[in-house]
Amino acid sequence: MRYRWKLGRPFTIATVLPALLALLVIGAVIPVIATTYSINASNANALLSTRAELLVDGLENQLRGLLDPITAQLTTARGVIEQRALDFEDPVAFETFVEGLISGTPQLSGIGIIRPDGTMRRWEKGRRGALEEQADALPLVGQALAEASLTDSVRWSAPFVSLVLRDTILNPRISIRRNGEIAGILTVGVTGRRLSEYVSELSDGEVTAFILYDRDKLIAYPNRSPDEAAPTSTRLPTIQDSSLAIIRDIWVEENELTQSNKMVRTEGHWAPINGTPYAYFYREITGYTPEPLLVGVAIVSAESRWFRWAALLAAALGLILLAIAVVAACVLGRRIAAPMVQIEDALSKLESMDFDSVALPQMNQSWIAEWRNSAKRLTKTATALASFNQYVPGTLARRLMNRPQDAAQPQERSVTVMFVDMEGFSAFARAHTAQQSAERLNTVFRLIGPVIENHGGVIDKYTGDGLMAFWGAPDLQGDHRRRAIDAAQEIRRVIDEVTGESWFEATPRLRIGLHAGPAIVGNLGFEGRVNYTLVGTTVNTAERVEQGLRGRRPDQSVIIGMSQEMYDQVKPLAGLDGAETIEVGHHHIVIL
Repeated sequence: MRYRWKLGRPFTIATVLPALLALLVIGAVIPVIATTYSINASNANALLSTRAELLVDGLENQLRGLLDPITAQLTTARGVIEQRALDFEDPVAFETFVEGLISGTPQLSGIGIIRPDGTMRRWEKGRRGALEEQADALPLVGQALAEASLTDSVRWSAPFVSLVLRDTILNPRISIRRNGEIAGILTVGVTGRRLSEYVSELSDGEVTAFILYDRDKLIAYPNRSPDEAAPTSTRLPTIQDSSLAIIRDIWVEENELTQSNKMVRTEGHWAPINGTPYAYFYREITGYTPEPLLVGVAIVSAESRWFRWAALLAAALGLILLAIAVVAACVLGRRIAAPMVQIEDALSKLESMDFDSVALPQMNQSWIAEWRNSAKRLTKTATALASFNQYVPGTLARRLMNRPQDAAQPQERSVTVMFVDMEGFSAFARAHTAQQSAERLNTVFRLIGPVIENHGGVIDKYTGDGLMAFWGAPDLQGDHRRRAIDAAQEIRRVIDEVTGESWFEATPRLRIGLHAGPAIVGNLGFEGRVNYTLVGTTVNTAERVEQGLRGRRPDQSVIIGMSQEMYDQVKPLAGLDGAETIEVGHHHIVIL
């Protein structure tokens, strides 16, 4: 079984063409905008990721550049001490060695020697002479001595707070051996204050660098306040102790970054800090503390806003241009479709036989040659049809348009036939020129022709100084008798109104004969030359009625007569008072 689409109400070309052009523009541009947005967004994310990784790389390299030389110096120092058998207790020789060690490693805050008994002699940077510390005043000394025999390499302890230095300390150490026995532990310290100075160099108004231990312990960040730099207990300060909200609230809200999947070694998230979004980028580094250090940067999102919004701005600009293109396509489509709308309007007027109002101004002025040519041809067609309409009754022409197959097929119809003749026109023609005679005929026909058509009649032919008309065909008219009588009476009123005027002087009077009955109506003739007309006794009778009025009531400008048969059919109708019946030959004629 086949299914066919059922077509609904069709669309106008003024709607379809702009819509199609707009869809073509949208279909062509949207993929480009989407692809461009995707590429720009990907590039923006890649740039942000690269920038973030470069910032974290710089911080990591800075930190390693500070701490790795310390590891190397400790290893070198142990070799020198063990080879030269330097005595820790020699105040001159060992202090000279320490001063050289500190000057070669400026990031150190001090150097100390832990004796096997747990006491320590230490030297502070910028201060001459050694300081003695007792074991009970030193944190982690017992742990350091216990671990000294486990390895000969540099070992980093967990960050701790020195109440003496009043700061957080990163503390690497290495054991010194003599004759296979532990002679002491060489240890150095790097303060959080010192690291914060280096971190500050990497920070600016939009970027804040930081170093954390175990994710929440403060090691270094720029512009630490004096209170944070001088703790009063051995508890490591945490991010909650920070005076900076961007450090304090770093883990309060962890929102995923769109570019996080583009980064290789760095992690990140973003969080709103006091109403301002910040992006955090960070990574863990190992080798300096038991738990990894976390180095990272916090960036105000406005810093990267242009990168994030550039793709959207480009897409928005593309959409704006697309909207302009769609509007232009719609305007262009309507302008292109306008001639088609004019053609449709012109054809509608041709269909309704309104030939005189066919106008195609836009097509005639179009820059498209086909439109101009079509306008010229359509105008010529309208002109030709207007001329043709003068020879073909309008009713018949409309019927031919609506039902071209059977509009003029011969068939029998009940009709009313009217004959009109100008009595004595031959004498009028002899007294006037041909031009004057033709003008007078046309004047009379201009007066009576519209009356016949207004009452639904069809003028079949002009018979020299008269005409033949009929009602009841080609369209069925149940009241064709009444229509014909009304037309005849109106013709009399029209002629009576102009009779007596100078320009109508000497115009022959009119005889009008009517008869109703059956007749054969349709196209009659041979192929290529036919005439839509009617034949039969009814036609002949109507003509005899008109001829039978000759010489009757000479004082009337228009005399109207009908057959007795027709009068008997319409006698009940009003408006036929004063009728007179005459006998002409074997026929009775009723004069109105």
